[in-house]
Amino acid sequence: MRGARRAERPRAARTGRARMTPAFFWLGALALLASAAWWWTHPPDAAADLRARASELARLERAPADDLGPRLERWRMIGANGDTTSALWRPAAGASATGGDSAWVVVILGGIGTDDRSVLLVPDSLEVGVLAVSWPWSGPRKMGRLAFLARVPALREALLRTPAGLAAGVAAARRSSPGARVALLGASLGVPPTAAAAALAHPDAMVLVDGAADLARLLRSEVARTLGGAAGAALAPFAGSLGGRLLSSLEPARHAAGARHLPVLLIDAEREDRYPPACVASLHAAYPHARNATHPGAHLRPEHRDEVEAIVGAAWRWLSELPVRPAAAEPVAEPAAERAFRERRAALVDAIAAGGVRDSATLAALRAVPRHEFVPRGQAARAYADEALPIGLGQTISQPTIVAIMTEALRPRPGLRVLEVGTGSGYQAAVLAAAGCRVHSIEILPPLADSARARLARLGYRVEVRAGDGYAGWPEAAPFDAIIVTAAPERVPQPLLDQLAPGGRLVAPVGEEGAVQELRLLEKDARGRVRVTKLLPVRFVPMRGEAAR
Repeated sequence: MRGARRAERPRAARTGRARMTPAFFWLGALALLASAAWWWTHPPDAAADLRARASELARLERAPADDLGPRLERWRMIGANGDTTSALWRPAAGASATGGDSAWVVVILGGIGTDDRSVLLVPDSLEVGVLAVSWPWSGPRKMGRLAFLARVPALREALLRTPAGLAAGVAAARRSSPGARVALLGASLGVPPTAAAAALAHPDAMVLVDGAADLARLLRSEVARTLGGAAGAALAPFAGSLGGRLLSSLEPARHAAGARHLPVLLIDAEREDRYPPACVASLHAAYPHARNATHPGAHLRPEHRDEVEAIVGAAWRWLSELPVRPAAAEPVAEPAAERAFRERRAALVDAIAAGGVRDSATLAALRAVPRHEFVPRGQAARAYADEALPIGLGQTISQPTIVAIMTEALRPRPGLRVLEVGTGSGYQAAVLAAAGCRVHSIEILPPLADSARARLARLGYRVEVRAGDGYAGWPEAAPFDAIIVTAAPERVPQPLLDQLAPGGRLVAPVGEEGAVQELRLLEKDARGRVRVTKLLPVRFVPMRGEAAR
């Protein structure tokens, strides 16, 4: 009997382990799914992601490229981190290869097929220096599907390093031609990395040809077009969504906020036959201040030389007409003061991100908008403290964390139509505009409306501002994809709910004056039903006008 009992113990232990194995498997699977969900919904800070791959230009090596033509040079741009970028250089007509007195140098991202020989597509008769930067990919340019899938991580890294390579090109061009202005030019699939490079390179102008934004949709279209048939239709949704997430740091809209003062030219084909119209529209929405032009024919193809020459001609005419920005006789602030403001703003946004705000468009807009321009001069030293500040007439500019939470709740994106009730100094409207939204803002106090309108225009934000009672909304501009209320009504006005589009989101503080209010998110479904989510307790100034009666 003792032997039988001893035999039972191992059998029981094995049974227990057998029962535990599926439990551990499912716990591991759930943990993996949770991690994947978190990664999918929390893309990295685009600016920080690209800055981590960039470094100062440490050395420029130049050698003649006589095999390709006269006056051409091969450049190797070596960064302080050891990264090397290759490029092909041709000076302006009439200038020597080693330098030049040209008014402009254009830095081009070489195409997948043309690489740095893209410089040869530009007529050599133009008085413009051209530097064609190679795409930083050393692998094969043509590969089968399995080989492509195996190289996805390396391809992603090469694409994310491309803006740093373009920034190195801009730095090298300025070193070679110190008196020239420098423009970035990207075409087709080179548009997203070129747009992202502007934040690193700080060019004097940017030209984007046959470009598009909304990378997930764009990549879905490219996969469906490349694979074709049932395979393309089946794989495109997943591949596009995954590709858009992997390359989210290159999304043009995430960098457009910092380019609002940069001259931008968007050149589109008269008969765009490659990219979805919605993706082209998204790029235009990201740069509402851009000049628009068209070129004859369909989507750019290097072998169509007449179309290429038309594009180059349009870009050169535009660059030639851009005025040289004169130095300000009396700068608004000393460079050291502006630098201090920028550093304090970055620290504030880092703290907001650490506190739980994750939306990249919101964080990028907060990094770009100078809050010190929206507070009274006497309050500028406190502009980047995380606190509400008085702006006069009994009104305040909201605490930056609250601005971030409310903006994130709206899910800002280029082209989103937003109604703001309560303009105040214009800071919240500027943040939304910097994220690419089309903003209509109502302020009940005419002096505040007038000053905010002038301030937003001076700083380059396109916001429609009018004086009036926000209780009634803005019927002639409705419906809106999102509505934000920056003063507290006791209940959300029905006219605002009526003007919210199906699928729209409304965020507002709700509660009595003098009491703790609730920040609420209201979501309207396709049938007009409204779901209310309580976000957090807040204190706002009361909503005036009809809402107070």
